[in-house]
Amino acid sequence: MDENGGTNTRMCIKITVGAIVDFLVREHLAINGESKRQYDRNKTVTGVIEHTKALPGEISWLAEYDGDAIKNFDGSLLISPPIKIPHKIPIVQCKNPKLAMAMVLNKFFAAGNEQPVRWLQRSPLINWEDSTIQNVEVGSNVVIGPNCCIGIAGQGYAKNDNKYYHFPHLGKVIIGDDVAIGANTVICRGALSDTVIGKGTKIGNQVNIGHNVKIGKNVMIIAGAVICGSVEIGDNAWIGPGAKILNKVKIGKGARVGIGSVVIKDIPENKTAIGNPARIIR
Repeated sequence: MDENGGTNTRMCIKITVGAIVDFLVREHLAINGESKRQYDRNKTVTGVIEHTKALPGEISWLAEYDGDAIKNFDGSLLISPPIKIPHKIPIVQCKNPKLAMAMVLNKFFAAGNEQPVRWLQRSPLINWEDSTIQNVEVGSNVVIGPNCCIGIAGQGYAKNDNKYYHFPHLGKVIIGDDVAIGANTVICRGALSDTVIGKGTKIGNQVNIGHNVKIGKNVMIIAGAVICGSVEIGDNAWIGPGAKILNKVKIGKGARVGIGSVVIKDIPENKTAIGNPARIIR
């Protein structure tokens, strides 16, 4: 439970670091067995979380080598790609860390991870009966149009040879106060972190928002936009009709994305970008 009584990815479970490492070794995902890395096999795992937020008892993963992330990791086990530098943190190295993390999540964490909807008031402005709303925290004065799907898992997969292996989503969607969401919109729950919609943001009809997206305050997203996973959009930005934003792109505060634009690179604060691929015009 979090400080507000809601559930999150820091789950109380009875799993040890050693059990997770042994599983990865058995599945031939760990490199050179346990690799004699410095971790406490008997440490109880209390949850999974993104690597920047990990605390003792928690596990996480890295998609690719990141020296700063390794140095600053405070959790009890990091599933990492191969590294060649000396380190003192608890690491298990894997050739395919995303696949390894997906298999760990499916094995130990995914069952029964549906979370109830939490809201500050059961507002008549929300189409509860016509929409699928789960794994969501809803603020006050929120409007949700009909036929929305909010809080489902996103399209996250790890590839194993020619087969795709689902990466479980254990986060939720957090919707701030005074948010409006149009009809037929999809907002995916986070994987290890949460998908966040900031206070005062307005989202049009038929918008698709991927997992782990962070949208600031008073953002305007017009109908038909597609916001891919882990995108960050700053306060007061404007996303035009039918615009598409590639995963992990950052849109700065006050930036504007033109109608039908395809954004594949970051856009600085207060800049306007249009076209396919989008380019900054002013």
